[in-house]
Amino acid sequence: MIGLLFKKYQYIIMFVAAVAVLGTAFGLGYKVASAGCEKDKRKALEELIEYQNEIQEENNEINDQIIEDLKAKKDKVRVEIREVYKYVEDNPDLDTCVLDTDGLRIWNGEGSGAD
Repeated sequence: MIGLLFKKYQYIIMFVAAVAVLGTAFGLGYKVASAGCEKDKRKALEELIEYQNEIQEENNEINDQIIEDLKAKKDKVRVEIREVYKYVEDNPDLDTCVLDTDGLRIWNGEGSGAD
């Protein structure tokens, strides 16, 4: 009787067994592939973080250099302004529009941006 029942449903039983085996194989393959993909994602993310840190360090160095340059220019402008004030205080009798050599030197230095 079992043999007759098996012959009657043998294709259905074989199909169910094949689906169970293939489903299990697919599930295991998916887990293994997911684990490998996660490792690749983690590695790529770590490389990206390292690259961003390098870029940030370079940006910090550039920003520090810019700040130093701005401070130097600010100090230079302060010195030049002091020179102008001193010149004006030392020469109060200059009430005409004529510049002497010192005034012309200061004027030309300011206008051209030369040191």
